[in-house]
Amino acid sequence: MNKTKILKFRIPAKTKISLEMLCAKTGQSASGLMRGLIERKLENKRRLQA
Repeated sequence: MNKTKILKFRIPAKTKISLEMLCAKTGQSASGLMRGLIERKLENKRRLQA
């Protein structure tokens, strides 16, 4: 059983460029950065609802 699933989504071209620049600056992959951002957003939402 896979522990991860693929999620495809569209973003504006300017956002993609910003993401690529952030990846280059931090040395992280786009998928790694997006996973972290999504996880933090969901965790913050859980904390606010608790």
